[in-house]
Amino acid sequence: MRNIFFYVLITLALGSCVKYSPYETKVPYEEKYSNHKNLIQVLDLPPKDTICFLLTGDVQRFYDETLDMVEHAKQDQEIDFMVFTGDMTDFGVLQEYEAMKTIFDRLPFPYLCSVGNHDFNYNGGQIYLDMFGSFDYSFMLQGFNFVFINTNGREFIWASNVPNITWLEEQLKDTANYNGAIIINHVPPDNVDFNEGLSDAFVDAIHYPGKTMMQLNGHNHDFANSFPYYGDIQYINTSSPQKRLYLKIKIWKTANNRADYSMEKVEF
Repeated sequence: MRNIFFYVLITLALGSCVKYSPYETKVPYEEKYSNHKNLIQVLDLPPKDTICFLLTGDVQRFYDETLDMVEHAKQDQEIDFMVFTGDMTDFGVLQEYEAMKTIFDRLPFPYLCSVGNHDFNYNGGQIYLDMFGSFDYSFMLQGFNFVFINTNGREFIWASNVPNITWLEEQLKDTANYNGAIIINHVPPDNVDFNEGLSDAFVDAIHYPGKTMMQLNGHNHDFANSFPYYGDIQYINTSSPQKRLYLKIKIWKTANNRADYSMEKVEF
């Protein structure tokens, strides 16, 4: 059954060179604004002591493995939503976006995406904007501040606003109104694809408010975690489904209104 599904998926999504062009950017109306639609579901979650989300990234061309991950995660009733750290596609073409979105849409819970460097190939940046929405966005969920920010500096020829430090500082400054912040981006600040001239400012913007819990990124395709700056914030690189591993992160508010979290590596 799975092989039949995958065959149909690729046939419909990738199509033939006669019907499709790699430069096609027209996103069907029903597939537009996915982050906004899914965010409405996330914000509608009933209040609970502990929020649980699945973390993954870098699924490009790993269709079988991503489908296996989705089927495995569907059985876990603790997961409230999925956070995706970017690189849904390899070449940034519409058919790749549609094929992977078809797999993600099998999840019984909503998912929220960050943009990856491969997602900008060809006309992929415009497709991402139409299908998912802004490269930078944030939201508050039950006292937690989720901040998604574009850190793909190389794709923007080292522009001075990628990442947008001013915007990031603005999202984190109102510390009285959140217990903890979670930063989600694709390229980590110590990577050659991050704008080196902005890496120190990015790190300082995250650390200075004093309430950031963790920085979550992809790009490296393998799990890693450390406290590389100032020793107070954990930087977590999520695994690609290619490695048959995803992360399950739980966050909660402690008795003294501080934020805490746990992380579990899940093999599938």
